[in-house]
This record gives sequence, C-alpha cells and structure tokens, in this order.
Amino acid sequence: MAKALDSKDRRAHFSHHGRTACSGGVESALHRMAKQVIADRRELLLPAWNGSPEMPNPPTRVNQMGETVVGVPVGFPARVVELAVVSIEDRGVAADYRPDVLVRDQEGELLVEIRVSHRVDPLKQRRVQADGRRMLEIDLSALPVEGLDLAGVERAVLYGQNNRHWISYPAATEAWRASWTDLQSMVAAMDRGIAAGQREQQQRDAPVRARLRAMHAHDLERLASLAAPEAQAARLAEFAARDAPVLEEALSQLPAALHSAVLCPHGGDWAYSTLPELWKASVVVERILPMHRGSTVSRPELARWVRETFGVPAPLWRLYEAQKRSNALAAAQGWRPHAWFLTDEENASIPDPEGAVAGLLARLAGERVLRALRGRPGIYVRT
Repeated sequence: MAKALDSKDRRAHFSHHGRTACSGGVESALHRMAKQVIADRRELLLPAWNGSPEMPNPPTRVNQMGETVVGVPVGFPARVVELAVVSIEDRGVAADYRPDVLVRDQEGELLVEIRVSHRVDPLKQRRVQADGRRMLEIDLSALPVEGLDLAGVERAVLYGQNNRHWISYPAATEAWRASWTDLQSMVAAMDRGIAAGQREQQQRDAPVRARLRAMHAHDLERLASLAAPEAQAARLAEFAARDAPVLEEALSQLPAALHSAVLCPHGGDWAYSTLPELWKASVVVERILPMHRGSTVSRPELARWVRETFGVPAPLWRLYEAQKRSNALAAAQGWRPHAWFLTDEENASIPDPEGAVAGLLARLAGERVLRALRGRPGIYVRT
C-alpha cells in the first residue's frame, strides 16, 4: 500500500509501506490522488486546441498552380476554468467510456481522463467523438512513482502546460470543418480563375504555337520515326555491326570497376550516332582518366566533345535546342527543358544528349573518379 506522510516542511508525499510494496500500488495512489485534487480545487487548465494530423490547424490546400493556400485558424486558446460540478467516476456516463472525473464548466460537461500508465485507446476516443462529448486527457506518466510530492502533483494535475491534450472537442472540430469548407470554396474559386486564365492564354498563344510548330514540322515527323522502339532497335543493330570492335578495344582500356558506370543505361543515351556504351567508354578513357588529379572538367564541355565526335541526328538536336530556348532557366540549371508549344508526349520523346552525359558524370562521381564542385553546377574535379 502507498500511504501519505508529512515531512518537516508540512508537504505531503507518498512512500512505500514496507519493502514489498509494488509500483502498481503507488500508481493507483497517484491516480486516486489526481482525481481528488480536481474535486477539491475545482479548477483546471484546459489546453489549446491545436488540431490533429487529420485536422491541421490552420487547414491548408494546394491550388492548381501548386501553391499552398492557408485557411483561417481555429482559435481555442489554453485557459484556466472554474469547475461548477465535479463527480469522480460518475456512473451516469456510458460504461464503455466512463471517465475518471466528470466536471462541468462554462461550456458544459467535460470528461477528464487521468493517465498514469495507459493512455485513452483509439476505440474509446472514437466512441466519445461519435457521441459529441468533450474529453481531456491529463498525462501523469512522467511523474516519478517514488516520493510523490503533493504540491508537485497538484501543479501537474491542475496547471501542467505540456501534459494534457484533447481527446474530443466537438466545438473545435466543428469550427475546423467550417474553416475547411470555406477554404475549399475559396480554392475552388481560385482554380476556376486559374483555369479561365489558362484558357485565355492558350487562345492568345494559339497563333504563335501554330507558327512555331510549323517551323519544326519536319523535325517532329523525323522524331516520331526515330523515337519509335523498332527504329531505335534498328539503329543500335546498325551501330553494333559497325562499332563492335572499337567498343571492345575501349572496354579493354577501362578499369573493371568502371564497367558498370559505362554499361548503365540512361534515357538520352540513344541520341548519339553510336552505341551508348562506346561514347561513354570513350569519354572515360580519352577525357577523364588522362586528367591530372585536381583538374576540372565541365558537363557542357564534355557534351560538346561527345556531340562533335559521334554526332547527333540534326532533327533531334534542333528540337533539343528548341526546348532549351523555350525554357532557358531550366536549361541553365541543368534541368530537363520543356518547350511550351510541343505536347507533353513530344517533349518526353526528345532525347536529352547533355542529360545523358550528366548521368555518366554522376555515376563516375559515385565511383569516386570525379567529385562535383559544391556551388558550381556541372563542374567536376578529378580525384
């Protein structure tokens, strides 16, 4: 059993009665003591309602432009309330979620749970929420079970700022849903405006789009034939028949540890007029390995060398250049460019020869042959 003692400074605390007392007895004593403190003092700090993972406060939603729109936050701040009625384990409450303490404040009924070891389980929480009742949990599990100090327990039970949270707060959740509904309406109106603006812009851009597409009509026809899987397979077969001996020689000069970097495929590999493995092996053998340690090389420089050495079909290169001109910022950052006057399918079909070189350099950096210079995109140091 746990019993209350008085120390010289008149503060009550709890100690074990005998050496065989168990911690469960002290926890039970703490639980009873917490309920009695509420009944005696008749006031309680209610925490702020700060939302939940399912109901973030304030609510947010993303519009069609990818912008996050923030709704009106729900304001239920923390406050100390007086309790008009206090009933310990009131049997008038449903048995499946009977609280430790039933109190009444200015808002009405409030169910209070005292956690010493076990928290309110999800089933109990759902039942309370379904019945539209307020419930608060006060967590005393962090209090030491040895030498409990009455004054400390009172502070933790009545006024602890970080040890309580709402299990159910119908008024707050209703206010959140109202804010969420308003936010949905606002974002829907924004999206309608965005869509209308995009349609107007498309109408204004239609003549320019038609003119630019006409300029690249022949190249787009060639793209459709070159990008077809059967056409790529035929090109690779032609290159293999022509370049297999050269590839074998290049691979023989390549350290075994770098074979995977050369043989690993990349989406834009096929842009060059040779076997992908050959141009990549040539880059490593002829340009990277001869470099002195500490010297630098740039991605654009290597991409230019590969194109001049092995070539890129003119229609593919012109379309790639059109993509870069259409989105100069993306091209400058090394991102995949996108031409606004082409369809998504056409943009995706155009191979990225410079991106293929970038992929090779990244794999060589992974093998610690090169090191990317921080703050200087596309520049690598020989290690």
